[in-house]
Amino acid sequence: MVAHMPKILWLYQMGLILFWIYDRSEGQARTMRLLELVEILES
Repeated sequence: MVAHMPKILWLYQMGLILFWIYDRSEGQARTMRLLELVEILES
């Protein structure tokens, strides 16, 4: 798992960026909500 961590983190980051790019909600509210949920999962 440790050997794959750089690729996993890169894919995670690219997924968030792609979500943000296509987020058409007012003020990117859906992206902000996703980031809040991710923060909760990471803690």
